[in-house]
Amino acid sequence: MKKMASIIRTWTQEEGIEIQEVEFDDDRHAFEIYVDGKNAITIHAATPIESRDMRADLDAGDDVRDWEDGNGVSVESYITRAGSD
Repeated sequence: MKKMASIIRTWTQEEGIEIQEVEFDDDRHAFEIYVDGKNAITIHAATPIESRDMRADLDAGDDVRDWEDGNGVSVESYITRAGSD
């Protein structure tokens, strides 16, 4: 049975968006993005520094919809799809 990742921290943004920072690979964390309780996408930090920078962006109030998935696709497109399901 797969162990559930521990939630480190949670942020909420407008329009029912919630971001959970979760354990992933030691100091590299993942950021699970939910819309109205549905997982839209999980972004995995490439390095511990990227984890820190992503956390700092969220603390500064940056909109997670402006992030990209690592393949050039905006997180906003995933949020839109999750919200329309």
